[in-house]
Amino acid sequence: MHVPAQVGWLLAGVCALAGALCLARARQAVRAGARQAGRRPAEAAAAEAVMGFAMALMAIPGGVLPDAAHVAVFGALALWALTLGLRGAPHQFHHLIEAAAMAWLMLPLGSGHGGGPPAVAGALLAYFCARAVLGGVRLLPAPAGRPGSGTAEVAEACRLMLTVAMCAMVLG
Repeated sequence: MHVPAQVGWLLAGVCALAGALCLARARQAVRAGARQAGRRPAEAAAAEAVMGFAMALMAIPGGVLPDAAHVAVFGALALWALTLGLRGAPHQFHHLIEAAAMAWLMLPLGSGHGGGPPAVAGALLAYFCARAVLGGVRLLPAPAGRPGSGTAEVAEACRLMLTVAMCAMVLG
């Protein structure tokens, strides 16, 4: 990424925090033995945790892993999201786009990272900005008489953090 080191470290911290929260959700789902109509909330939360940690590694200034390793990790995450989505896990279409976008950002196209067509970057930026706004709206207080679910709100907050980080990474 082509961002100042302070921004890279901030993104790494936000993504690592989101990964840790998703990992805690996965552990909670495993302990509760959660399984709803073929959905696997623990596996979906674990996939989100891996995505958060992988994004954190990518955001660290100077790079921790070679670009090819990042592409492989995000490619595997895209396949995992596709598999979970086909098995009925919610929010996997978003994670599929997120993982594919991260892999795309790491491909050395043209003159460097993300050097592909500006239209692709513009489309990704539009998608992630719209998704961030939608995620923020979902976190607004619930109307009276409809209590919120603490776990669902934490999950949406994790997704929102990673989506906002995606906006910054696509811009970077």
